[in-house]
Amino acid sequence: MTLNVIYFSTMNDFFRTLPLWVALSATVAAQPSDDAPVCDPPQPQWHVGLTGAVLLNSYHQSIGTPGNPEQRTGFAAGVGLGYDLGTAIDVSARVEYRFMPGRIVQVDDTQVLLPNHFTPQTLRITNTTDIPQFRSVDFSLAAAFKPRLSSRVSGMLAAGPFFRNVLEGERSQYTDFPAEARPVNPGGLETENNGQRLILQPYGPIQELNKFQAGVTGGLGVQYRYGSLQITPAIWYDYSLTNITNRPEEDGWKVHSWAFRTDVRVGL
Repeated sequence: MTLNVIYFSTMNDFFRTLPLWVALSATVAAQPSDDAPVCDPPQPQWHVGLTGAVLLNSYHQSIGTPGNPEQRTGFAAGVGLGYDLGTAIDVSARVEYRFMPGRIVQVDDTQVLLPNHFTPQTLRITNTTDIPQFRSVDFSLAAAFKPRLSSRVSGMLAAGPFFRNVLEGERSQYTDFPAEARPVNPGGLETENNGQRLILQPYGPIQELNKFQAGVTGGLGVQYRYGSLQITPAIWYDYSLTNITNRPEEDGWKVHSWAFRTDVRVGL
């Protein structure tokens, strides 16, 4: 009898304290655990900063300026603004000043009548179009995909359009003759190099320059993040869709550029 009384007393105590144990267990389970994964802090959605690039420019041939483009080095500098659409996608805009010199060279074999020769001789001459000055202000837009590679480093693949306001363009055209030949110059054109270079067009503004130009651009690089700071070195290629001049005889004369670029931005 005594055993039954003790049994029922113990069971009654258990059921009376059961709600307390349930509440206590729920409170402990709700506490954060030291083993829980640590998430990145929220990243700023807007970021702004500076951009700079070394340019390799190629002026591709046209009907009026045939030849092979020689790459010339220029530079770009400006500011950029971006907005994060998610953890791996953002859109950005860039405004920058550009200096883009260039040159087009064509080597031809021509028949020349030399002194003390009765028949024409084949000699190699070089026709050059030199562009020492080509300055512009470019505005570009790009959407970028940035897959995470590590906790601080992401890849970057971007593409978009660009729009160009040309500030100035100059060029000269001349022909170089070999040392054994000196050109006949009945028109009285300017010469250099002791008469071996015939100046077809002296340095001066590019006539009928197309002030508004446009094209597409794409880039591949990596982005390093440290807090709200973003540093993005990348290689971009700018492909122009617009002719440099409005002259029909120079249809197809365009400038394309490789840009070895670094963007430094800070979150707002």
